[in-house]
Amino acid sequence: MATVIIGGGVAGLTAAIRLKELLPQEEVLILERAHVLRSGCLAAGVNALNNVLLDDTPESYVNFLKKEFPGLIEDELPLSLAKRLNETVELLESWGANIPKDKGEYLRRGKRSIIVYGENLKEVIAQKALKAGVKVLNRVYVFDVEAEQNQIVAVLAYDLTSRKFLRIAGDKYILATGGATGLYQGANPYHPGSTWYPLSNSGVGHVLAVKAGAYLKSLEIRFIPLRVKGVAAPTGTLAMNVKGKLVNQKGEELKTKYQPANTAERLKAVIEERRAGEVPVFEVLGSYRDELIRAYFDMRPGAALLLREDKGEKIYLEVDGFEPLINGGHGLSGVMVDKNRKTAVENLWACGDIAAGSPKKYVTGAMAEGLIAAEDVAGKEGGGRLEIQEIVFNLTSNLKGLVSPLSLKYGLNVIMEEYAGGKKTNYRYTGRSLEIGEEKLYSLKEKLGLAKITNPFDVLQFFEVKNQIWLATFLIKHMAFRTESRLPCYQERVDYPNKAPEDYLLISQLKEGRPVVERRKLNASTLF
Repeated sequence: MATVIIGGGVAGLTAAIRLKELLPQEEVLILERAHVLRSGCLAAGVNALNNVLLDDTPESYVNFLKKEFPGLIEDELPLSLAKRLNETVELLESWGANIPKDKGEYLRRGKRSIIVYGENLKEVIAQKALKAGVKVLNRVYVFDVEAEQNQIVAVLAYDLTSRKFLRIAGDKYILATGGATGLYQGANPYHPGSTWYPLSNSGVGHVLAVKAGAYLKSLEIRFIPLRVKGVAAPTGTLAMNVKGKLVNQKGEELKTKYQPANTAERLKAVIEERRAGEVPVFEVLGSYRDELIRAYFDMRPGAALLLREDKGEKIYLEVDGFEPLINGGHGLSGVMVDKNRKTAVENLWACGDIAAGSPKKYVTGAMAEGLIAAEDVAGKEGGGRLEIQEIVFNLTSNLKGLVSPLSLKYGLNVIMEEYAGGKKTNYRYTGRSLEIGEEKLYSLKEKLGLAKITNPFDVLQFFEVKNQIWLATFLIKHMAFRTESRLPCYQERVDYPNKAPEDYLLISQLKEGRPVVERRKLNASTLF
C-alpha cells in the first residue's frame, strides 16, 4: 500500500508520522514544494502554541469559534479537532520541542496559548518524520491530477532540482498544501511577494481537489490578517506577551471605542481609523522591549531588528490589514471535508490550512487534523505500490512566448485587488465589481497561451498562475453568490450591507469545466 501526501508542512508531516506508526510497512511519500526542514507556516519558527485547551472544554472552544464566525460553524468538525489538541502538545514534547514549564505547568501566554521556544520547531517535526521512515521529495511542485470514477489515479509534478516532469501514483492521497496567498496584491504592491503567509502556499491543492471531484467550501469568507506594518509581524504577540494596547493617534484605545466582538470587527476598527486619517498603532511599554525582541526572534526576526532601533520609553508599532487569503487555519475556507478529514473523492483526504470548517486551528489544530486524517487513511484498504515515473511533458509547444508568467501573475493581482475586495477598496466589493472581475479573469486565462518560458522558475510560475486563476474564479463565484455582509472585511458587500436572517454555507464543485456554487444548510445530515 502507498499513500502520497502533497505538502510537507505541519499537517502533512504529522499525518505521515502517524501513518508509519499505524502501518510500518506502508509506503508514505511526501511531495514538498520547498524543503521539509524549513517550509510552510513554521519555516521561520513560532513563539507560541495558540490552540491548547487549558481551561476550556472542546464544547466551549466550539462556542468561541461561533462568536468569531457567527452563523458559519458546523459543530462536528471543530469538535473532533478540539478533542485532540492537548494530545498534540504531548507529541511535540516527546519529539523534542522546547516547551518551557514552571513547576510542571506550561507557561501561559493567553487563555488558550502557551509559550514555546520554537525557532526550530519545523525542523523538530520534520526530523521525526524522516526517522520514522517517511520518504520525501523536496522541491517538487505538483501541478495537476489524473482522476477517474471519483478516484485519483496519479498526480503530475515538476522536479525543480532535476528539471524533469514526474507522474506519481499511489493508493491514497492526502492534501496538506496549506491555504492560498498570491491572489491579491501583497502588503507592498511595489514589492511582489510581500506577504505574511508563505509564498509556497499558492492554492494549488484547492485546484487539485476540485479537478478530482471534491468540493470547496466557504471561499467567500476570506481571512485578512492584521499585522505590524513593514515587517508582517503577528499582533497577538503584542497583545498577549507584552500587554500592548491598540490605539489611534489621539490615544483612544480601539477596544473601548469600537468594542469589537471578534477578530474581523477588530480589523474593521483599524480600517475605519485609517479612513478617518488616523494611524493605528500598538503601544507597548519600553520595559517590555527585551521580552518582545526575544518573542519575535523565534518567528519574525525582522520585527526584532526593528525593535532594536527603538529606544524610547514607549514602543509604537503601526499596524494594518494585509492581503486577503483563502485559509482554513486562521480562517474558515478551503476544501470541504467530513469529521475524518475525507473529501468527496473516494481516496482523497485534506488536513491543515487547506481543510475548511475548523478555523483558528494553528499549529496544534493542523497536527490534530493530520492525526485524524492518517487514522482514517490507515483503516482503508489499498492494493498498489508507489510508482514514480519520468514523463515527457512538452509545455512550450502551445505557448507563443510573448509574456512572462510573472506579468500574468501581476495581472491577476490587479484584477482581484480592484474588483474583488482587495485592500485598495478596504476589502469591500459589489456584485457589479465582481462581474467585471470575473470577465477580466476569463480574459486573463486566455492569455496563458502567450506565456514565455525561459528557465525552471518560469515553469513553476506558469503552473502557479494558471492554478491561481482557476482558484480566483471559484472565489469570485462564491463572493457573488452570498448576497449579504456576514463579517466586516472578511465578507462585506456594499450593495448588501446587512446580514441575512438565515444562516447557511456555500460549497462549490467543478461541473463541465466551470465552478458551480450552491447553498448548504449548517450541520446538514448528508455531507456530500
